[in-house]
Amino acid sequence: MSHSKYQRGFTLVEMLVISPLVIIILAGIVGIVISLTTESMRTTARSQLQNEVQAVLDRMEEDVRTSLVINPDSSFALSTNNFVTNKNPLATDRRLVKKDCSVASAGLLLEEALSYNLEYSVSGSKLMRKVSMNACQTSPNTWQRPKTETVMSSNSATDLQIDYINISSSEPSAVRIKLTAKRQVAGSEISYTGIMYARSLNAQ
Repeated sequence: MSHSKYQRGFTLVEMLVISPLVIIILAGIVGIVISLTTESMRTTARSQLQNEVQAVLDRMEEDVRTSLVINPDSSFALSTNNFVTNKNPLATDRRLVKKDCSVASAGLLLEEALSYNLEYSVSGSKLMRKVSMNACQTSPNTWQRPKTETVMSSNSATDLQIDYINISSSEPSAVRIKLTAKRQVAGSEISYTGIMYARSLNAQ
């Protein structure tokens, strides 16, 4: 009869020596995976934050461009006076709304046009946009409506800084806006600062 070869397993001492090495290797692999995942989360969050800040700045730029008056009341809030229109003010076929709530024809005097107040301000960690009107609030001809909305929310901080620029008169007709947003992601704070210059197309 042929005898099978004897196969020896690990001894208790060998297992005690190998086990800590295996645990250290596994811990290292887990640490690398966690580090890569955390960095990926921060990179994604930073990109999202950048897109959000840029979207808000684009909206603020549109509001400044269509404004009639830029009010230099505060360096931490943007306040403008804008025309009321029957469609989006950037639409090529939009028309101004008169103070009697009717749609104006060509040749309307500025003092006959209806206007509304617009304000961007920081409340806590939120950036708010407020539209207020004194008349024609429910008219079907008015594209704008009184409304207060949150245009950006951050779980850490939001900071708005306004620099007013006088171009051809004593009143500001342009602004330089600096918007910073911060968030806590995976135990670290990420931030993004966007800067935008905008000039009113109506201000003198």
